Amino acid sequence: MLLFKSIKNRLFMTDSIISHPTITYANDVVEICKPLLNLNISYFSHVLIHKDKTFSAIGTCPANSEHYLRKKYYNHDIHMANLDNNEKHIVWDSIQLSGESAQMLKESDEMGHQHIFTMVEKNEVGTNYFHFATHLQDERINQVYISNLDILATFTEYFREMVSKSIELKKCYDIKFKLDQPNAQNFKIHNLDNLENSRRQLLLEIHKHTKPDFINFKSKLSQREMDCLNSLIRGRTAKETAVLLKISYRTVESHLENIKFKLGFKYKREIFKYFIDNES
Repeated sequence: MLLFKSIKNRLFMTDSIISHPTITYANDVVEICKPLLNLNISYFSHVLIHKDKTFSAIGTCPANSEHYLRKKYYNHDIHMANLDNNEKHIVWDSIQLSGESAQMLKESDEMGHQHIFTMVEKNEVGTNYFHFATHLQDERINQVYISNLDILATFTEYFREMVSKSIELKKCYDIKFKLDQPNAQNFKIHNLDNLENSRRQLLLEIHKHTKPDFINFKSKLSQREMDCLNSLIRGRTAKETAVLLKISYRTVESHLENIKFKLGFKYKREIFKYFIDNES
């Protein structure tokens, strides 16, 4: 009887993985996450730890999702660590891992998910973990994460809104996997939540040391966005630029917002300074 129950549980687990919406509807998840490519973020996943200590998740890589679930790596991931209540941002390059947690990260790297960054948020449903990663090996992507916290936070809201509109994708949160006891000893985490104090300095360092071959800003902008930028840095106002380009004032402002998002800036003045400094 016990053997039959064990086999039945394994079959149920296998079926739950194969038919999981994050695998069967992976293209829809990838489509929602396309804006992140502007920051060279090529992988995203959202993990929800429910208050009943069960795990649900959705992500952009079906191969990684299937492997992760089959190996039960949800019992060895960052949500199993003893985090400080104020811990909201985790740069994985700055933490030490051991055991199954280290193996999980190694295999994630092998799948092309480098330099993971995690945002943690608690709400009435449970604790949310938003994981971002890149295909790039350049560790300067960590500075990009930190200097764009507001953009990443906005994206997580957008992601949840888009998923909530999909009948299939929102089922991801209904499929729950039971967690084992926490394995906190696998993690040694340095608190990084004084980020706001160092954010401006980090942004200056990015601009100082990062060349256009990394950000490659001109290739990220449309011709119309470049036209607006060229006009504005020459001293014209947004209204004058609108008249010159025969577009509406609102369109000029929209182009500026897009430029800020694509290049990872918070303020317009940062766009102009960086553009002028690198124009040659």
